[in-house]
Amino acid sequence: MYGALGVHPDDADGLTEADMDYIEQQAAQSSKIVAIGEIGLDYYYPADATYPKTGKDAQKYWFERQIELARQVKLPIMIHSREAAKDTEDILRQAMRYSLVRQLKWDNTPVDGKSGVVQFAPSATIEDYPEIDLFGYMKTTSKEDGKGEKGGA
Repeated sequence: MYGALGVHPDDADGLTEADMDYIEQQAAQSSKIVAIGEIGLDYYYPADATYPKTGKDAQKYWFERQIELARQVKLPIMIHSREAAKDTEDILRQAMRYSLVRQLKWDNTPVDGKSGVVQFAPSATIEDYPEIDLFGYMKTTSKEDGKGEKGGA
């Protein structure tokens, strides 16, 4: 029998780094743990619902933290996303971008403005800068066509 280990977003309130350490230790030690999950975001219940619910900010933090944990132990993730597609997509896109930056050892040193190239700081997020796509490109409008084609790097 095989399993996944992680914390569902509705149960993320009250999590600590000690909990993450425990999950990491268990996942690293057992060949029967094959994924980190079910992790993600669940915005189905309104904030004033009587159902015990973790707030959006806490859900986002622990979702991102568990993605990082999965990366550390080299396991895939199992995602739970309900009424939270946009935030889930943004977090996953950012996680993929940072993973590529790390794996390819890209240099994020600022470039001079004369080259026409724009780079974002490593701390930039899609939430802060929605114009960043998966690979860190800016969505710009060409001077010639004005159609909003992708460009820059």
